[in-house]
Amino acid sequence: MLAIDEFDSVNIGLKVGKFISKSGDIDVEKIDAESKENRFDIVTVISQGTRLNLKHLYEAGFKFLGSKAIYVTKEFNPKEGKQCDLSNIFFSSFTPPNDQLNDYKEDLHRLGQIVGEKSRYFFDTDHPEAWKTVYHTWIDNLLNGRSDNMILAIDAATGCAVGFISLIEKEDTLLIDLVAVDPNHANHGIGSALTRQALQIAHEKNMKKVEVVTESDNIPAQRVYQKAGFIINDSVNIFYKKY
Repeated sequence: MLAIDEFDSVNIGLKVGKFISKSGDIDVEKIDAESKENRFDIVTVISQGTRLNLKHLYEAGFKFLGSKAIYVTKEFNPKEGKQCDLSNIFFSSFTPPNDQLNDYKEDLHRLGQIVGEKSRYFFDTDHPEAWKTVYHTWIDNLLNGRSDNMILAIDAATGCAVGFISLIEKEDTLLIDLVAVDPNHANHGIGSALTRQALQIAHEKNMKKVEVVTESDNIPAQRVYQKAGFIINDSVNIFYKKY
């Protein structure tokens, strides 16, 4: 029933268990028993259904951590929206690990921390600094080959990366893993341009669909995906409990 969450365990430094419910049917007593048996420090429950339907989780001591929106598209030729001036930005695609990509490591870590400030980890009051480690490690893992492809948006004037998108291939699905844009370059079409390039890669690789998961309150990101032809496919709520 419970599985170890390797990602959170490594990054938070505690033994984290994870339970995923697609039906909203959650046996809290069984989760508690397995958590104690396996000596988990924290258990995360990821479930469909409204928070009202999951009232029993609150009653059992779980805290609401956040919610995610899951978007999917099978359309790889989105209509061009409003055109922005990207004449000072050029895009480079890399297959990690790559020495040239590592030249932008400092920029990527900086952008990763910007994303982390909007993540569910940032709002975990029990581990207020964990989000920094999570996103630092996340970037390192991408650079070391966890990502199948990374596309960088580079400021021609400074030579610095001001945005990126990381992609992971999973059978016939292309997953948009992480997206970041420097706030100083926001609202200039960089996120949309990166998304279009991801869709082009999906087309070239004969993928059947592209999927992306984002925070439910990240409205700017959702607008980018909707304009690119993505539709919301699912949503989940995330709860956690310390043991």
